[in-house]
This record gives sequence, structure tokens and C-alpha cells, in this order.
Amino acid sequence: MRQAFRELVESFASSYPEKWLDGIIVQRQGSGLEVIVGMLQDPQFGPVLMFGLGGIFVEAMKDVVFRLIPIETSDTKDMMEELKSYDVLRKPRSGPMDLMAVENLLFLFSTFIINHPEVQEMDINPLFVSTLGSGVHICDARIKLSR
Repeated sequence: MRQAFRELVESFASSYPEKWLDGIIVQRQGSGLEVIVGMLQDPQFGPVLMFGLGGIFVEAMKDVVFRLIPIETSDTKDMMEELKSYDVLRKPRSGPMDLMAVENLLFLFSTFIINHPEVQEMDINPLFVSTLGSGVHICDARIKLSR
């Protein structure tokens, strides 16, 4: 790890001698099934929650579902079941996924948005869903606040 850090710093310094490197973020590599969770403020309806499978499913198939926020706990499972690719989430080759953790995250996401009306957009992409009992792991998140 130290050697990789040194190599990155040296490469940055030689490529951008006029810039200053404040640091490097290191995190565990994500594993599991990729999903996407997001929200936006619709001018007519207010906050809208989006959920779908990540990777090629969201890009190529545009397989996502939407709900107005706030959602009920029963909405979380319904959102997953409405996906065309639900079987990929429900029966992946790697074994049972922790879908309860996904349901919990969707509900907490909705609650967070209600408690923070200054959030205009928010994306978690990818969110990795691991095997049963392992939970979910946020790999990247973006939040846009109102001015």
C-alpha cells in the first residue's frame, strides 16, 4: 500500500508539477451486485426516489422504478419487484442477496430526504448488495444541495 501511494504521488507530481496533491482516498473494493439509488426534486411532485439494478442494467436497459417521497416500508419491496430484472436481484448466481438491507436503505434514504429538504439531487452509484447477512456497501455518492 505504501509503495502504491508513493508511485501515485510521484506520477501526479511529474504530470502536474504546478498542482498540489492534498491526499488520496483509499477504500475497500466493492463486491456483490450493483444497484443504483437516487433522488431528484421534481418541480411538480417534489422529491422522487429512484431505484434500479446498476451497471449495464441501468445504462442499457434503463430498468429503474420511481416513487414519490416519503415512501412506506411496504414500498421498498414493491420497488424491487417492479424491476424487469428482479430475478437478477432475487436469484443471483452467487447466492441469496441481502434484500432486507436494500429495503432498509431505501426507507432510510427517503427519511433522510424528508429531513433534509435542501437536498436537490442525490445518487448512490454503485451501491453493492452482498450475500445474505452482509448488508450493502456504498461505493460512491453524490449530493447536490439547493443554493
